[in-house]
Amino acid sequence: MSSPFQRHVGAAVVSPTACSDEPNGLTYRQAREMLRQHDIHGPQCRQWLAAAAYLSAGLDDE
Repeated sequence: MSSPFQRHVGAAVVSPTACSDEPNGLTYRQAREMLRQHDIHGPQCRQWLAAAAYLSAGLDDE
């Protein structure tokens, strides 16, 4: 059962604390998915900000 504080995004569940966690070791696909999941949050969300920075820096090796 999901918590009332969790938000369903597509097939994934995004918890409210996920936005304060900074991701490490992103891949291109992970960064794209992270942007999709956190798109309504914008730059105040660390997940969104890290994914946007990764993609804009061109760090993908795929």
